[in-house]
Amino acid sequence: MGIDKTQINDTITDTANYSLNISLPGGCKKIDERPSYIDDSLEESAAVPDLDPAKWKINSSLIDYFILNQPIQDVKKINFNKTGRMCGKYFRKLPRSIFIRTLHNGQITNREWLLYSLSANALFCFQCLLFSNKKSNLGNLKFGLKNWGKCEEKVKCHEEGQQHGESIRIWFSRTQKNATSIDKMLHEEMKSKLDYWTNVLHRVIATITFLAERGLPFRGKNNEFGSVHNGNYMGCLELIAKFDPFLSEHISKYGNQGKGNVSYLSSIICDEFLSLMNNLVLRKIVAEIIEAKYFSIIVDSTPDISKQDQLTVVIRYIKPNGNSEERFLTFLSSVGHKGEQMEEALIDKFKELDIDIKNCRGQAYDNASNMSGRYNGLQARIKKYSKNANFVPCAAHSLNLIGSNAAEITKEGTRFFYDCQMVYTFFSSSTYRWNLYEQSTKSVLKNLCTTRWSSRYEVCKALSFGYKNVLQVLQVLSEDNTQQPSTRHEATSIKKKCSYNFKNLCWYALYQCEW
Repeated sequence: MGIDKTQINDTITDTANYSLNISLPGGCKKIDERPSYIDDSLEESAAVPDLDPAKWKINSSLIDYFILNQPIQDVKKINFNKTGRMCGKYFRKLPRSIFIRTLHNGQITNREWLLYSLSANALFCFQCLLFSNKKSNLGNLKFGLKNWGKCEEKVKCHEEGQQHGESIRIWFSRTQKNATSIDKMLHEEMKSKLDYWTNVLHRVIATITFLAERGLPFRGKNNEFGSVHNGNYMGCLELIAKFDPFLSEHISKYGNQGKGNVSYLSSIICDEFLSLMNNLVLRKIVAEIIEAKYFSIIVDSTPDISKQDQLTVVIRYIKPNGNSEERFLTFLSSVGHKGEQMEEALIDKFKELDIDIKNCRGQAYDNASNMSGRYNGLQARIKKYSKNANFVPCAAHSLNLIGSNAAEITKEGTRFFYDCQMVYTFFSSSTYRWNLYEQSTKSVLKNLCTTRWSSRYEVCKALSFGYKNVLQVLQVLSEDNTQQPSTRHEATSIKKKCSYNFKNLCWYALYQCEW
C-alpha cells in the first residue's frame, strides 16, 4: 500500500523540525529548514515511523529514514506533570531542564539526541538506539531511563561515555554522505586528520609490540629525539623514520615539542598502550582459564630490582585440544609473607578476574612454612575454598634442600666446599691470576651458590678437571717475588689445603652428583 507524499511532508514539517545541529569544531549553524537533499523517492517507498521511540522496530529501513529525517523532541508537547512515578521512597517527575545542556563556555544548547517516550514514560538516546552495539538503558528499547532519581547525572554520564560518542561518530559519518558542500569539506578535513593520526598510531603500536614481545627496556636517560640516550622505544621510531617518509616528517614536526602538545610519541602514550595490551592479553588468558574450568596455581615471592617484594602468580590449565598451558597471570606487590595475607591477596585477585577458586585442583609452592604449613600455610587456606586443591611441594626446591643439607651435615663436607669457594675467590679477585690459570687449562673455575645444589656439581666438575693446573699456578704464584707477600702467602696456604685427600673428595663429590 503506497503512502501519500503530502502526508509524509506534513508529518516531517509538523513533528520532526528537521535539524542537523551536530557539534563540530568551531560550531555549526542549526538548519531549521527542510534540506534540499532529502530523497523524495525514498519517502514514497518508506513507511513513516512512529515518533515514540519505544514503539520503534530497529532495522535498516528505519535507520535509513532517520538518517535523512532526524527526530527532534518538542519539549513543549510533553506534559511534565504526568511523568511522575515512585522512584524508591520518593515521588519524582521528569525535570524540564534535562533536555538542555550548558557547555564549558557557558553556552546553552539542546540535547537533540534525547527523546521522550509517552507510552513507556522513559527517556531514550536516539543515536544509541540506532548504532550502539553495547546497549545502555538509554540505548535499549526494552528499558530506557525510567528512574527520575538523579536522572540529570545519569544523562550527563551517558552523554560523556564512550558508547554514546561512538554512536554520534557513526551518525555523523552516515549523515555527511548527503551533506552540503561546507559539511563535506568539514567531514573530509576530519577524515584526513583521523587517517593521519591512525597511521601514526599504527607505527607506534608496532614498535611497542616489538619491544614488549622481546622483553626489552623502553626508556632511556632522556625522551628527546636525536639523542643516543633516548632508549629503545624512541630509537626504534627513529630507525623506522629513516625508511618511512611519513613518520620522519611527523617526528620532525611534533617530535620534541614537549608537554601539552599532541604527538602520540610520548612516554605517557607508550605506557597507556602497554597497559591496554596487558589488559587484552590478560582477558585472553582468563577466557581460556574459564573455558578450561579446572586449573592449578603456582605461587612464589621474590624481590624485584628495587628490593620490593612481589608475589608471582602462575596458572596451569588444560586447553580443549588436550595441550597443557602454563601462563603467568600477575604480580602482587607488597602482599606480605604471612599465609593469611597471601590468601587475601590471591582471593581478591581471582574475584577481580572472575576466576572461581572453587575450580582449583592443584597447588605448587616451595617448602616454606608460610606456604606449605599444614594448618596456617597458604595451601591449607586455599583448601578451605576448594577441598580438591591438592598441594604438591616444588620437587626442585625439595631436592635442592636435601642436597644442600646433605653437603653441610658433616665437618668434612662443609670444609670441602669452603675450600672450593676459597680457590675460586683467590683466582677471581685478580685478573692476572685468572688469566694465568686460563692459559694453563680449558677448564673454568665456578662460583659456589649456597642456595642451589646444582652449582655444587659444576664447582666439583671444574675443579676436578683443572686440579693439576690449580696446583701448578699456585706454585708459580707462591714463588713469584713480584707478587705481594700476602698473595704469595695465600697461594702457599691454599696449595697446602689442596692435598691428595682434597682431590679424592673432589672426585667423590663429582661421582655422587652424577649418580
